[in-house]
Amino acid sequence: MSFAKKLLHLNKGGLIGALLTTLVGLLLYGGFGLGLIYRSYDYPFGPRRSITVDEVVLIYMDDESHRELNQPFEAPWDRSLHARLLDRLTREGCRAVVFDIVFADPSQNSATDERLASAIRANGKVVLAADAVPVIGSEKIGEAKRLIYPFEPFKENAAALGLDEVSASWKWKKMSAANAAKKLDEYVSLRGAIAHRGAAATAVTKLHATGFFSFVKRLVAKTGGKVNKHVMGATGKSLW
Repeated sequence: MSFAKKLLHLNKGGLIGALLTTLVGLLLYGGFGLGLIYRSYDYPFGPRRSITVDEVVLIYMDDESHRELNQPFEAPWDRSLHARLLDRLTREGCRAVVFDIVFADPSQNSATDERLASAIRANGKVVLAADAVPVIGSEKIGEAKRLIYPFEPFKENAAALGLDEVSASWKWKKMSAANAAKKLDEYVSLRGAIAHRGAAATAVTKLHATGFFSFVKRLVAKTGGKVNKHVMGATGKSLW
């Protein structure tokens, strides 16, 4: 075979290879190819058994709870119920308990207050909520706040205090605090689905991942700013 024919033969092979490569690339670039790429992220988790999340429990004071426990809708609950809950959590070895309730004032029953304070002390890992309210007559409207602490017998026995105002700072252009909290919940649910069930309900794209990463970074910045602002107002000094 002459050199020219060999060269032509090689060119034909190269051309066919390039054509096939282009066709496969176009195929993978489309919806079919993206579907395969997304599924490839899930396939390694397929053989793994489902993992049940049982280390975190949310207890709601919802309408059904009000009715079942015979508690009023327009007044605070009987604090002996909270004490009973804490007693059980202590027996079960719960590693931390967080109350999203501001127990700011004494109740009408001092005995139940003493029982709850005792239960908080016995547990030793209870975080109670504090509240921040605007100072009336402040020159900086909406800026100056005063803290409403839990009732002293509860506060002195709590392991720590939490401030629910932090999440209120999660807002920026075209993003309200409520929507930010909802989006964060979606992210946590998605992460849980992948980590514990091995796959999300829908395909997870790179755009999803980068979007959530940017979102969480923004939440961290907002949270840090809010905490620093609170510390500045309380001490006159910045954290950084």
